[in-house]
Amino acid sequence: MPVIREGNLTRPIEHQFPPSVVARLRAVSDGFSALRVDKRASSYFASELTRAIEAGLLLAALSLGSTLLEIWLRDILAHTRASQLCPRTKAEWRYHLTRIDREIEGTSKRGLLFNDILKELERSGVIFESEKGDLASLYSSLRNPLAHGLTGKLTDPHFKAKSLLASAASPEDMFLAGILGGSPIGRSDALEDYLERHAIKHLEALLHAIERHPIAPESRV
Repeated sequence: MPVIREGNLTRPIEHQFPPSVVARLRAVSDGFSALRVDKRASSYFASELTRAIEAGLLLAALSLGSTLLEIWLRDILAHTRASQLCPRTKAEWRYHLTRIDREIEGTSKRGLLFNDILKELERSGVIFESEKGDLASLYSSLRNPLAHGLTGKLTDPHFKAKSLLASAASPEDMFLAGILGGSPIGRSDALEDYLERHAIKHLEALLHAIERHPIAPESRV
């Protein structure tokens, strides 16, 4: 893939990537555009995500996509809990949904963590145990590093240079460790390489995870 620099960020993706990559990006963009979410906040995230993809901003797209996954599953859990209360009217449904949504997000205290959301969805029969593991892995590999700017964990999640850095004693060893150990100096190249190799498959995985669990429209009652 070509190097993505400031000067070409606003160019169409056809001018940034080869045709095979463009086709995959278009398919992912179309998939996120097709999501139906009844004016929820997730619709805004999905809209921004598709714009990021169309601009070739893969880092921004991954950040928005991992956030969207968390919002989506939180909404699914709120729907699941509200449905279990068997609301009789649309007003009652919206009341329970709103109250539960704020409880899950957390008001005076911390809300449910992502893994807790997954566990409850599994207990409720919404997701399978195998899917829970896949979602947890996808989340931990993307959401935390992206949200907190942990670029070393993103580009080298298994810390391959740990022994190299730990064993460096001589000036020569330190020199090599500083070059080969994943230094923050020059990490932009490692980040770009990571995005070129992994961004599209992660976006596809995020889309498929969301598509498997559509959110029921409010008119369900």
